[in-house]
Order: sequence, then structure tokens, then C-alpha cells
Amino acid sequence: MKNIKRLLRGLFVAVFAFILIGCTNEKNTDEQESNQNNIGYVEKENVEVLVTRFNNHIFDNSGLGPITDDYLKIEDNKYWYGITDGIYLIVVPMEGQSGTEAIVDSMQIYVEKEFIDDPQVIAYTKMLIMSNNSEITNNEATNLIDESSKLSNEKLASNNGKGISVRYLKYDDHYEYQVIRNYK
Repeated sequence: MKNIKRLLRGLFVAVFAFILIGCTNEKNTDEQESNQNNIGYVEKENVEVLVTRFNNHIFDNSGLGPITDDYLKIEDNKYWYGITDGIYLIVVPMEGQSGTEAIVDSMQIYVEKEFIDDPQVIAYTKMLIMSNNSEITNNEATNLIDESSKLSNEKLASNNGKGISVRYLKYDDHYEYQVIRNYK
């Protein structure tokens, strides 16, 4: 009789533990899905405004050199600004739009493969992230960059709910840090 009570008590504890674990996992899954769906949004802005903001952010917050129209090339409706040897800023307007008044879909730091270890790459990427949303701090920008690197094999973007997603892509001849603007 004593053994049966122990067995029933043990069985009761095991069933209760499974129920508790199942509910907790379901809650965590719901929270993760909610965080993934809460990407946040930014206001629609055009090429000219965002390039100017990027330069202003560079002037105000770093010792990096600004970009200029002197090193601008427009190709396939993408605005390529030469930053330094092997490093470029690419501004991609929304599909079907063109010109400096076009709404920006994404901005990218494009890096030729041999320049990936240049410390300016991460510095410019941080400036690009923070200039696309002034609420994003330096630490948050670092976290977005680190997380995007971890997600690169799945070609997923990192996001902290403030309207900017960051994707890191590796190709044979170059790398890209894409800063994607999330609009409503």
C-alpha cells in the first residue's frame, strides 16, 4: 500500500511537471512569435534626406569621412556612394521609384572581400543604423550587427523592434550589411 502511494505521488508529480513545462514552453513560444512580429516601423523618407542624415550622423558622432556626390554612381536605380577603397554606401529606393525624392527601401554598406577587416566597416555600419532611426543607441547598433552575423547563414535579418532590420550577407567577392527600413 505504501509503495502504491509513493508510485501515485510520483506519477502525480511527473504529470504536473509535464503540464507545467508544456504551458511554460507554449508561453515562451508565444512571446518569441510576438517579438518577431513586433518589428517596429519608421517614417517613409527619401534618398536625399537619408543620405544627408547619414552624413550629419557621421559629422556629429565620429571621425569618419562623409560621403559626397563626387563619388556617386547610379546603376540599376541604386545609388552607389564611394566611401573609401573597397567600401561603398548603396541606397536602394522602393520598387518603381527613382530620383533623390524616391522613398528608400534599404541602405547597405557594401564591402569588397579584401576590405572586410577594415575597422571602418563596422563604424560606418553603426552610423548607418543609427542614422536610420535616432532612437537606436550605439550598443543596440552593435547588437543588431552581431545578431545579423549569427543569422547570416539563414539569410535572416536581426531586429530590435525599432523599425530597422539588419541583414549580413556574404558573397564570393563582397559582403553587405543591409539596413532595411520597415514601413507600415
